[in-house]
Amino acid sequence: MGAIWVIGEVTAAGELARISTEVATLARDLAAAAGLDVVGIVVAPDPGPAAADLATYLPVVRAITNTISAIIRGMLSGKKKR
Repeated sequence: MGAIWVIGEVTAAGELARISTEVATLARDLAAAAGLDVVGIVVAPDPGPAAADLATYLPVVRAITNTISAIIRGMLSGKKKR
């Protein structure tokens, strides 16, 4: 059996973008109608808050820490991460 995956967009403030909640609601309804699973994924330097928000819409959410973007963000802001 397949699944519908929802990619949660994270704003610059680290919050889940509103469009992601709308997509999650639609995906949940489509998955239920089709008999499929629905899974959310959030990739960010600190995915916890956005993933927790997405989990209020979807039964399963995977949070992945993207340390590379955190390092690049620090470099661009003039701070060197060691």
